[in-house]
Amino acid sequence: MALAENGVRVSLLGRDPHKLAATSNLLDTPAAGSFSVDLASASQVRRFARQFSAACSGLDGLVHAAGVFHRDLIGNLPPDVAPRLAADACGPLLLTSALLPQLRRAQGDVIFVNSSIALRGGAGLAEYSMSKAAIHALAESLRAEENACGLRVTSVYVGRTATPMQEQVARAEGHAYHPECLLPPEDVAAAIVSTVMLPHSAEVTDLHIRPWTRPT
Repeated sequence: MALAENGVRVSLLGRDPHKLAATSNLLDTPAAGSFSVDLASASQVRRFARQFSAACSGLDGLVHAAGVFHRDLIGNLPPDVAPRLAADACGPLLLTSALLPQLRRAQGDVIFVNSSIALRGGAGLAEYSMSKAAIHALAESLRAEENACGLRVTSVYVGRTATPMQEQVARAEGHAYHPECLLPPEDVAAAIVSTVMLPHSAEVTDLHIRPWTRPT
């Protein structure tokens, strides 16, 4: 929404068509497109890329903000861990690869909304930190490959943010959810907008954001 408020024409991509519709209704201007895609499916991602190319003339930026959280000890991980890792880690790789020709033509921006957990592990966090570490590696490799083509690549390492996922984390950790103590999502969005709007004489490679309360 923050990008749309700054005059950017956005397209929405997600797995749940109902959530896509709800998000689209929040925009001040209609979305350029709304696409229901399972990022864990290579065939769906390829089909989306063809649909998007036909529906939209160009692509100036790609923001990866999907995430799946599951907390469990390594010895207790369920057998369905692979599909979740595929969606969280392989999905951005497949999507970026499919849209790379358009991003190159536009000399655009690729933003990976990551987590501070990507740079450290933790008990019960192996699955989530693995997927985020993979996204970190993807961003580093993409920048090394595509900077020469004019692409800017930014990793945004976000601390605990007041979102439904963080509410789920609080329940898994067995404590109360206090959104007022967490990072507002609007602040993360504002930081991303500022990064994208920078002149192309500059590139933000890594952006670390954490909750902060002004001392009284």
